[in-house]
Parts: sequence; structure tokens; C-alpha cells
Amino acid sequence: LEYEDGTVCELTKEKRASTIQFLCGTSDTIVSVTEDHTCHYKVVITTPTLCKHPAFVKESPATRSMSCRQEDEG
Repeated sequence: LEYEDGTVCELTKEKRASTIQFLCGTSDTIVSVTEDHTCHYKVVITTPTLCKHPAFVKESPATRSMSCRQEDEG
């Protein structure tokens, strides 16, 4: 999610902007807020609400059963 049109940055003379990243997590938490480049901020938020949403569910890779047996030496 991108937010633009913030206040004017004194260093770049451009408007501040932010990228918000939502992730599946065990609680509603602001995990981090960082300035990834001048006057642009990255916010990472977790919430359990997303954990069952199809876009956030990790699919398990396809698996196959395999059985092994010892060969007779002879």
C-alpha cells in the first residue's frame, strides 16, 4: 500500500511518501518504521486477520509418499 502527497521534505523539496506492508502475524503490531531513503518511510504491520485470507496463506508444496526397502546382498 502506497501513501503519497505527504508534507514537503526539507531535504528533497518533494512530498513525503510511505509504503505500508501488511503481513500475517499473531498480533496487531507495528513491527517497524524505517526511512528506506530520504523522506520515504516503510511501515511493516502484522495482524492475525490476514492469516486466513487466501492472498496471505502459504500453500504447502505437493508431497509424495516414498518407502524404502533393503536389498539383499547376493
